Amino acid sequence: MTYQELYDASLALVGEYGTNADTSDYLERAPFLLASGYSECTSLDAVYRRSTGIPSVPYPTVVCVTLSDPFPLAEVFALPVTYYLSAMLTIEESEELSDRFFSLYTDAMESIRASLTAKTESITDRYHLN
Repeated sequence: MTYQELYDASLALVGEYGTNADTSDYLERAPFLLASGYSECTSLDAVYRRSTGIPSVPYPTVVCVTLSDPFPLAEVFALPVTYYLSAMLTIEESEELSDRFFSLYTDAMESIRASLTAKTESITDRYHLN
């Protein structure tokens, strides 16, 4: 999956995909907003990868992405990042729509967080109080 696919999905969510509307402002802002969405998800992606046994990846700090680049997070983060992008793209046109997409983003992230299994580990008694 590429960032372009996330951008296209976001355009579809906001009702602009396949229309003759001028979306050049969206296209101009999307690489920066996608980088922000990616950055918001990296810490949970690392936990998700450890929990599910998916190999870890490096998380470079980015302020802008190239739409043709592959989306580096686990696939489960594609939908939340799409919601995030939709929220940020529409914030100027419709605060209500933007808030709805941001709520979907936070719900999707919480769903991922809730799906993670707990891992038991032994605890070392460093205080020897007993």
